Amino acid sequence: MRWSVPLCLTMLLFSGCSGAKGGAVTPSPTPGQTGSAPGRWNSPDESRWVELTPKGTVAVVSKEQALIGTYVVRGNEVEPRFSALNSSKPSRSAGVWKMRLDGDQLRVTNPDQRSDDYRRSPGPPELKDSPLLGRWEWTRKGSQKVNSFEFTPSGSFISVRWLHPKGQGGSKGRPKGELEELREAGTYRVDGNAIYLTTFRKHKASRKLQFQLVSGVDHDKLMITHTRPDGTVATAEYRRIP
Repeated sequence: MRWSVPLCLTMLLFSGCSGAKGGAVTPSPTPGQTGSAPGRWNSPDESRWVELTPKGTVAVVSKEQALIGTYVVRGNEVEPRFSALNSSKPSRSAGVWKMRLDGDQLRVTNPDQRSDDYRRSPGPPELKDSPLLGRWEWTRKGSQKVNSFEFTPSGSFISVRWLHPKGQGGSKGRPKGELEELREAGTYRVDGNAIYLTTFRKHKASRKLQFQLVSGVDHDKLMITHTRPDGTVATAEYRRIP
């Protein structure tokens, strides 16, 4: 579905709380070559879930945390990989997670070696053809930091953004003016021209964003405008990633 005219979408962001090896003959695919893995997988009590996107992004989400990383598939094995915040190095705090596909079941083993079976969850029918589905990226001017949003047909979203620290004073030994990474995951719903997001991360925040979606011959653009705490307005132009 493509739109020939721009559509303004108002987004309200309500924050909750955060943020085996296969056989040797099985090729290791790059993110995006994920077979039957993509989708949302819910725990039996639906208090936790795993989102695996077609672009190779993984989110392990609960009311206590939202771990975001990448994954590859080898046979029936899903291998999540988490990096430390503000770094490309492996995250020690995330520990080692293991996942195994079996039809509509995903067995998830956490770093404490506890295994739970997650079931594939069908998404809301109204999101099936939503023009927001997919991955959107924007690189902040003067940096190589890629900001991204992913909207999935299961009603989940995943976001990785690079922000200036509050007050521009740096934090935790980081130089003044250096960007800090923020990772979020949660759910969204569309109501007319509004999109409502519920995020799961440790630091609570509520923000109002203005979206404008413009379809073109070359690439779709997603214009995001928001008002900073100091009252100034910022706009970013995200591009759809094929």
